[in-house]
Amino acid sequence: VIRTDHPRYAEVVVPVRFTSIENGIVIPAVIVVPSNGVAATVRLIVQSRSRAPFAVTGVEAPFAGTTTATTRLAPDRWQIALDKLPAAAAGRSILVKTDLKGMSEIPVPVEADLP
Repeated sequence: VIRTDHPRYAEVVVPVRFTSIENGIVIPAVIVVPSNGVAATVRLIVQSRSRAPFAVTGVEAPFAGTTTATTRLAPDRWQIALDKLPAAAAGRSILVKTDLKGMSEIPVPVEADLP
């Protein structure tokens, strides 16, 4: 729950989902892009459940104009930044590739928000 000083929206509930893969976790489990045509900026966290070190070896975002960047946060944790993710990406997936057994390819679905 996020608390604000707005008179109509004193509290905003923010659901958080994650995907648990054999040896890993991805947060959020689903990327939500605006349905109004505005490109989104999204950050993902990929983590080894066993705390084993690993590397992100690639990110496939098959959407024209989308840029990706990876940052190692810890030996067992990475942040993936996706910029300019279009609304047209809804219904498709981002593919995160790693060198860790049990999570060599992680699909992250993209959905549109409600209009």
